[in-house]
Amino acid sequence: MQKKAGVTINLFQVYIYIQCFTLFVIAYLLHKTLHAKMSKILISLMMLDIFSLFYMLAYIMEHTTKSMDVMCTSIKIEYAGQYGFIMSMMMFYDLYFERTRKRILYYLEAFVCSVCVIAVFTMEHNHLFYTSRKLKEIGQYAVIQLKPGVLYFVFYISNLFIILHIELLGIQKLKTCKDRERTSCILMMAGPLFPLLSVLVKWSGVTHNYDLMALGILGILSCISVAVVKYDYLELIRNDSETDPLTGLSNRLFFTSQVSSYLQNQTHGAFIMLDVDNFKNVNDTFGHGEGDRVLVSLSDSLKMLVADEYFIARMGGDEFCIFLPNVTRKKTLTRFSQQLLSTFKEDQKRKELKSSCSCSIGIAIYNGSARTAFEEIYEWADNALYDSKNSGKGQWKFY
Repeated sequence: MQKKAGVTINLFQVYIYIQCFTLFVIAYLLHKTLHAKMSKILISLMMLDIFSLFYMLAYIMEHTTKSMDVMCTSIKIEYAGQYGFIMSMMMFYDLYFERTRKRILYYLEAFVCSVCVIAVFTMEHNHLFYTSRKLKEIGQYAVIQLKPGVLYFVFYISNLFIILHIELLGIQKLKTCKDRERTSCILMMAGPLFPLLSVLVKWSGVTHNYDLMALGILGILSCISVAVVKYDYLELIRNDSETDPLTGLSNRLFFTSQVSSYLQNQTHGAFIMLDVDNFKNVNDTFGHGEGDRVLVSLSDSLKMLVADEYFIARMGGDEFCIFLPNVTRKKTLTRFSQQLLSTFKEDQKRKELKSSCSCSIGIAIYNGSARTAFEEIYEWADNALYDSKNSGKGQWKFY
């Protein structure tokens, strides 16, 4: 208890409120993650949220009881939650920093955590993790006081090693990341430091045996959430099976599924197909490396002109497709085609490509009057593209 300006402040009660708030934040983050399309990195983030929730529920149970048995059970659940949290964190950061950690490190950490958790679950029969335990009452609350054993230090030293390894991966990532990714990367590196700081503060004795891990978990999850959501590092949470590795656009499978759903809902719009004129000659004359640069130039031009809510895909080779929901005016589509041809030409000059390519465009307009299969509207656009090619290339035609 502390008194300030005639007001009694119960620090323990404040800390319980902090734990409850942390629990609410974790539940909210888990809810948001479950509504996203699952990829490996989102699955690892979801597991991180689940084990944090698991940990905090036990944490609150420990701090709101006076029973030694309940406290001991809570501590066992907490360490089981920490085990899952650590393994999920390792997986998440490997995927985020795009590094493959040596498998032996996973096995080693899993072994250390397993041994420590088993020691905690059998602490009534051994003194490996805690050598002694006693209950201390503070007013209307009670705190369990534990004297650490050998495995306690082994557990936290192994966690320190993981955090240092994550920081090393972050430093390596910073050397190669783009400007817009830098803040995201720094936030990711800052995240694991919060749990570490919580442990160090507790060990210092400043908090009088209050464990601040709730703030540590709140800190790391907040950093991850801001880094992923606010700084729009979406290429890391999109499923690898949805994107074309060369251009970063959607691939054929993902594009087909997305557009098909719009067509089933009879959403009117424009389906545009385009390819690079004389692309085979570029590969034969300048090599496939130059051909790849031409494709990247075309995809960059498309990204400049097409808003985020629309769909662009590389369907394969030099063929690209676009679906513009709720866009059907020929005047708008004509202006878009003109801008694309000029933007593509300017981008090639800016990048100083050896070749100078044009592209041909075929446009099919869907009025939404009846349900249409993807294959049907794809064929319409393909026929329009064929007409464009036969008319001299470097132009557009409507179906």
